[in-house]
Amino acid sequence: MPPLTTDYIIADIFWIADEPLIPNDKIVILSGTLSTPGCIESISNIKDPANWDIKTFSENQLNQPNVTTVAIKLKKAICVDPFDKLQELGRFAVLKSGKITGVGILR
Repeated sequence: MPPLTTDYIIADIFWIADEPLIPNDKIVILSGTLSTPGCIESISNIKDPANWDIKTFSENQLNQPNVTTVAIKLKKAICVDPFDKLQELGRFAVLKSGKITGVGILR
């Protein structure tokens, strides 16, 4: 089955930046050799990275070092697969303000 081509993704992100991630933030997704701009539409299910317990279901921002589920609207469609199906197309890095600020896996 071919990979999905989409400009809207749902992913789990591990946030490592000092500055918080908030809805409407402009980011860049780095996947393989591809660099695609996008915008954070929503943040939900913030988890403690030590035990994956959900801290809160809905939040206005993500601070380090937490994991969250995000919805991202991309400026153009990319080829993706869920991480559990094909790891190479299911993982990515997140850039904000020109710096790597997180890593993610597609759900």
